[in-house]
Amino acid sequence: MKHIRIPFIYADNCKHCQEALQTLKIAVKKYSKITCNIVEFRYDSREALAIAVAQGIDDLPGFLIGTTVFKGKNYAEDKILKALDECI
Repeated sequence: MKHIRIPFIYADNCKHCQEALQTLKIAVKKYSKITCNIVEFRYDSREALAIAVAQGIDDLPGFLIGTTVFKGKNYAEDKILKALDECI
């Protein structure tokens, strides 16, 4: 089974970040074709800044599934599942 790492950039006390993380976790749980490791990074960490600059993430929450970048409020479950499908 294929394994992917999903970097997730968030801010403390960010309502949308919490909602996005919950949606992401639900989608990943439903998806059985890939195992996923969600790695959380606070927005002001060195790692988060490097990922954000490299991937063009300029809004929070931000995360990457394969080559698909999610940022801001663009985190609907169907879009996450589609991005996971593209990783196969």
